[in-house]
Amino acid sequence: MARKRKEEVSGSFHYLVRTDGNDNAPRVVPFTEDEFGDLYRAIDGRPPLDLKDKDAVERLRQRGEAPLEKVTLANTRTIRGTFRSAYWGHSYENTEKGTIPANSTSLRPFHFMLYLSDSGKIYMGCQYLGQFGGYQALRETILNLLPNRKRIRSHSFRLGAGYYRDAKPKEVRVNVASRPTSITGRGAGVGKMMIALSAEKRDDTLSDNVKNRLFPLFGGKQQDMRKAVADLFKQTDIVDFNDEDIQDCKIMAEMNGKTRVIHVFEAGHQASKFPLNVQVDRQHGHPSQSETCSALAVVLKDHVLSVTENG
Repeated sequence: MARKRKEEVSGSFHYLVRTDGNDNAPRVVPFTEDEFGDLYRAIDGRPPLDLKDKDAVERLRQRGEAPLEKVTLANTRTIRGTFRSAYWGHSYENTEKGTIPANSTSLRPFHFMLYLSDSGKIYMGCQYLGQFGGYQALRETILNLLPNRKRIRSHSFRLGAGYYRDAKPKEVRVNVASRPTSITGRGAGVGKMMIALSAEKRDDTLSDNVKNRLFPLFGGKQQDMRKAVADLFKQTDIVDFNDEDIQDCKIMAEMNGKTRVIHVFEAGHQASKFPLNVQVDRQHGHPSQSETCSALAVVLKDHVLSVTENG
């Protein structure tokens, strides 16, 4: 049996709400258990995608559809399964297969769960592996299987500053464009460099600075968050760079005794990604469906439903 190793497995959460179609004063029409059962049967009855059909492949490429497989009805309110997301457009060399052409389409597997809440919303937990995932294709596939999709709205679950009130930031990492116009005296070309500001190596005020200056901006304007990140580093003797050259920012923080990665420019704008405590099989490079869906269910209950259904 192949050994397993830790990998950056995470999950995002979303939900579907149905209305009565009244644009002026829309009224929520909850989904029922019978309709949720119909959705499972619609998923289970879908014919496999014909990958030799050019139109089908184009829908995959445009994230308009995703193949669904190994789908089960865990109970009357929970569906678990696996979907495949398409990647294409870049050629590369493979040690086993040689050159993979840019016009070929690769399908990566990811796991998902659907949950019908007491309020009649359909929640969707979607697994990511590192930077790879494909919620858009999964969403479009599910919406197309539901009647009256024009009356259904999708929402993504985002974490605000309040969620991180007990966090203790330990390190801030930024990726910046290493251009000579923005990084004083650094290099002659355009590239990317990572800079880290650590509480252990700098001063003990880093945690307070992050919580007081960055966290309150979550959900606000991206330009304000970039300026706050740049100002944080400008207070040190590490480097001086332009706000717009910041490509990414992560905060390593302690939360409830565990290290949590907080994606600054994701917070409040895209669906928040929650780390999943699952392992990746070394042979196939993917986590198992059962382990992943169980982890998604835990996060859904502890961090999502506790806010959206009981908040």
